Amino acid sequence: MSALHDRLVEYLAVRRALGFKLERAEAYLRDFVGYLELRGEPQITIKRAVAWAVLPGGCDSLHYARLAAVRLFAAYLHTLDPSIEVPGVELLRNGPPRRRPFLYTNEEILALMAAARDLENDSPPGDLQDSDRPAGVDRDANRRSDRA
Repeated sequence: MSALHDRLVEYLAVRRALGFKLERAEAYLRDFVGYLELRGEPQITIKRAVAWAVLPGGCDSLHYARLAAVRLFAAYLHTLDPSIEVPGVELLRNGPPRRRPFLYTNEEILALMAAARDLENDSPPGDLQDSDRPAGVDRDANRRSDRA
């Protein structure tokens, strides 16, 4: 066994002591360490991590998950040896890029609030009719208490 394998055993023990199960991550990491050992690679680099993560036999989300497991392990090792490279979160992104959020203007927010107030005065579809309400339930009690 290599020094990297020993570090993996140590890493898994630490993470499990913190309450993580790591079932899938352990399988990924053991495979990754085996990949490095077969090639005689002594340590993790970004190039090696990405090359392993995108090996055939998986989809983009699998590649991302595999690299995410390596990223956490590499970050742990980096605290012990600063020469260990940590793959960035931007690598092998899972799914399409996030859309830019829509920001409402103050005027649009006020218009939405006014529209919501107008809806409050109408009965929503499927609202209980007075004859369907349990005895003693005041339909407008919550609205009056909210305004008070």
